[in-house]
Amino acid sequence: MAVLESERKKGVGRALLLKALESMRELGYAYAIIGWPTNSAVSFYKKCVGAIMIDEKS
Repeated sequence: MAVLESERKKGVGRALLLKALESMRELGYAYAIIGWPTNSAVSFYKKCVGAIMIDEKS
């Protein structure tokens, strides 16, 4: 998932993320894993949904 730089800070990414997670919940998923997010995206996911990092060695 990505939002054009010119459209950031307008709530677009948050809306997309929450809708995607809502749809996954409706399909029966209990959690989601975001594979290899960019460093700049990690804080976004933490802020929006309280995401946590999973150690690569786990």
